[in-house]
Amino acid sequence: MGKLSANVMADFTNRFPPRTEQEQKAIEASKKEERDQARLRAIQDLIKAAEFPLRHLSCTPCMDGPWGAKFKELQMKLGTGRLLALIGTRGNGKTQLAVALGMDQIRTHLKAARFTTATAFFMAIKSTYKPTATDDEAEIIREFAKPPLLLIDEIGKRGGSEWENNLLFELLNRRYNDVKDTILIDNRTVQEFTETIGPSLASRMNEGGGVVHCDWETFRK
Repeated sequence: MGKLSANVMADFTNRFPPRTEQEQKAIEASKKEERDQARLRAIQDLIKAAEFPLRHLSCTPCMDGPWGAKFKELQMKLGTGRLLALIGTRGNGKTQLAVALGMDQIRTHLKAARFTTATAFFMAIKSTYKPTATDDEAEIIREFAKPPLLLIDEIGKRGGSEWENNLLFELLNRRYNDVKDTILIDNRTVQEFTETIGPSLASRMNEGGGVVHCDWETFRK
């Protein structure tokens, strides 16, 4: 039996000799290329699903100065369930900052992100009231609560009705409880913003991120 096994092993070795070092390196390089390609496809799919504005995707801002410093600061904070707001005048790169942070989460950590405006969120909710709708309010809330990072632009462009306030609170509170990062973007003053979101969300924001004053020079020349 032992002799038979030895013969079988010898025959196997003759037909399938051990790989040379060069062959092994070539195989490892091929596998690495496959992994890299798979990662690239995953990144491309996540970027597409995030629905970032094309204008901001095509912009490559300079990392020098206060904008870049704030990006690096917030980059280190994300991933821990932050609820924060980028507040400042129009044109100084708040939306660009949020998109850059979203792109970094995708490229570095392969974490899903989603960009929306407050108006688009409420329009998605209202679409469920149509007789032909297949989703309900709860499903839309779950959809926006799902990604690890949610960016909501133009948070001030809404009616401020009790209906809107309740839905916004439900979404942000759910993300807060699920320890997911949320970034709100607003052109109004800090006082106006705080009054709009209400004391409960303001308290959660102070605990999990706070208000970021974007008071540097405008991006729009």
